[in-house]
Amino acid sequence: MGDFKEITSQEELDQIIKERLSRERAKYSDYEDLKKTKADLEEQINNLNALLEDSKTKATSYDKDIEGLKKKISDYETEKTKLNIGLKNGVPYELISRLKGTNEEEITADARSLSKILKKSQVEMPSPDNEPDTGKNELDKAFFEMAKNFDKE
Repeated sequence: MGDFKEITSQEELDQIIKERLSRERAKYSDYEDLKKTKADLEEQINNLNALLEDSKTKATSYDKDIEGLKKKISDYETEKTKLNIGLKNGVPYELISRLKGTNEEEITADARSLSKILKKSQVEMPSPDNEPDTGKNELDKAFFEMAKNFDKE
């Protein structure tokens, strides 16, 4: 610090300031490049954010589609269960869709009760054995015999 030199002219002062400014500018020589890089990165961030929002919208749509498909699968499984239980319990195919219940036990109980009702309401055909003998001819008797044996086969 003992080498201090007094500035006596404007030119000397300008030279010292010029040297100091050029040293400072050298420190920040890549400032314009950094500004450009920053602008590019901000543009990329904005593009990625837009892409993210679009992806979120699509994901929500896909979630709704998946829920709809899961419901369809559940409905098909319920119908299959009703079909299996209904046929197993003797419910006519035309009435199987009317079975009620949300699980196997409920559907089975409904199928059994419907099957009981249907069995009670069926009208039984009279047996040929119970037919009174009205002096039918031999052909009629042969047909009655054939009808009796038809159920046995």
